[in-house]
Amino acid sequence: CATLVRDGEETLSQSALWISEKSGQEDSEVSVPETLLSEVARLSDLTNILGTPNAAMLRDWYMPLLHGTTDERWNNIFLGERARDLALHKNQTLKRSTFWTITDDRPASKIIDDVAEALGWKPGILDEEEEDAIDLNALAEVASPQPGLKTENGVDKLTVTNNSEVDQVVAQAQLENLPFDQAELCQTMIDQLPGNAPPSVGVNLDAYRRNLLKGPLALSTRLVAQYGDAFIAEFDDPHSDVWSTGTKSLRVSWNSNHKEILQHYPLAKKADEIIAPLPFDEAAATGDALSKPISDVNEAVKALHEIELTDDDFAEFFGQAAADADNFSVAWPSVDPSDKPVTGSITPKKRYAAATLGFMSKLLNTLDSAVSLSNTPQGQAVIKAVREAIAALRVFFGI
Repeated sequence: CATLVRDGEETLSQSALWISEKSGQEDSEVSVPETLLSEVARLSDLTNILGTPNAAMLRDWYMPLLHGTTDERWNNIFLGERARDLALHKNQTLKRSTFWTITDDRPASKIIDDVAEALGWKPGILDEEEEDAIDLNALAEVASPQPGLKTENGVDKLTVTNNSEVDQVVAQAQLENLPFDQAELCQTMIDQLPGNAPPSVGVNLDAYRRNLLKGPLALSTRLVAQYGDAFIAEFDDPHSDVWSTGTKSLRVSWNSNHKEILQHYPLAKKADEIIAPLPFDEAAATGDALSKPISDVNEAVKALHEIELTDDDFAEFFGQAAADADNFSVAWPSVDPSDKPVTGSITPKKRYAAATLGFMSKLLNTLDSAVSLSNTPQGQAVIKAVREAIAALRVFFGI
């Protein structure tokens, strides 16, 4: 019906609408028409239409039927005991005569909310334990920047945008020139770095500088904090006292500007409140254990970028993320291998790992809604690499 209304009879007549077996494959291998996948993916739009995030529950019902119930992306809650009780109206609070009836006092959104509550469904929860899933969802919602989609010439492309929840600026007029002044100061400090300075200092300052050049409305507060923390940790490391008096003087101005910039984004503290309580194993997050999963995602993203299904900003973001992973993959700043996971503090590496985990989790949801993109071999490779990266990063947090 959706195809008929939107695209007309001719398009409908030429569209595959039914699941079929893949030619030459086992019976369990099926081919799902893109038309069908697209419409099911759009069930997420009901969250806006009906005014409740629980409307996405309907997508979680249909997707297992299309992909097979073993597909771990989807939590087929409708096959559980609670779902059978609901369908048979065994729950005393769910009376057949009134529960499914839409009234002025009980709109469709309320019915969906009650179904979600009865089934124990929550938006975004897949097959993880509830507590773990909530942690991942929380990290995803405060990830900055956020993955997103934009359409160019009718084609969906992955992009990155700032997070309207945590990157909300106040007193914008006072920030009109400060990010650009700070960026110029960074460049001066980079030019003055001594030859024996840790290489990561220049890398972090330059990444920090480029983020600031986006301006107060487009910069990522997470990246400002991440690269700022990393620079401070290296600069203040007693084992790296190679700075000249002039550079130390510039650092005082830099530090003042840095604090003032972050003060204009009060909601950015929300991310820190979520990250700080998480345990994080600094010593385990080293070497290939940290760098390889991110590098694999970056390589998959490069292939997707080559067929023009990401924009330059998205490809650049993952290129920088891979470089950051290489930087953080060493015990940096010095970490005692015997250190146990730390809770309650935020180190530069912990901030990076938490933010990357949140971004990856959000990216999976974005890919689920971009059917034409995720159905390509390159898109499937990105999904596979992202899942593996999420699994690797979760180990560092014990979730």
